Amino acid sequence: MLHKQLVKVVVSVSLLCGCASGPNLRDRSGIPGDIWSMLRAGERNDISSALKKYCAEHSMYEYVVGDAIITAFLPRLDAENMSPERKERIIFALEYAAKVLENARRKDDSFAEINRRLGGVYSVLADLKSDKNLYKKSAANMERYISAGKGGSIDEIYLSLGEVYEELGQNQKAIEAYTEYLRKHIGGSQDSAAISARIEKLNGGKQ
Repeated sequence: MLHKQLVKVVVSVSLLCGCASGPNLRDRSGIPGDIWSMLRAGERNDISSALKKYCAEHSMYEYVVGDAIITAFLPRLDAENMSPERKERIIFALEYAAKVLENARRKDDSFAEINRRLGGVYSVLADLKSDKNLYKKSAANMERYISAGKGGSIDEIYLSLGEVYEELGQNQKAIEAYTEYLRKHIGGSQDSAAISARIEKLNGGKQ
């Protein structure tokens, strides 16, 4: 599941630039270049000091910072060829991103995209840490995003939600999420056929 989830999270990146209450944003990532360099370096102290120094008390800017951390570290993941040190560093970075995003939501819970990003990052962390409680957090955030009814690509969220419920062993909820994906998905028949086969398997071979 990890590889599929990473693709969805990376593809769904939404970078916000030019927050009025935040510091000046200089480069295409939506954060100052020096923060971006620190994030790319992946050093704990650098990430911590960068956020403390630059993260303004503004929910949307905090979203940009959390989103940038996710964007910087997810492409580095290779579940099959990852050293323990690299895995630990990436987990730390993603956990930090989750905290920043949670803080942004506490300040402004009207921005539905935060729930989408949290749903994705908790799912990846759950894979990395083999922690079912994180899958539950992922599902809760995806459900919250769906309930807001404000986002695009809702079909992909249902697909991700189905995968999370499968990991939790909640097959009926997984079937319901996959069924919604099929209802809303506008794409190739190959994708639909694969999900239909997964639904049939979860249903015990019944169509």
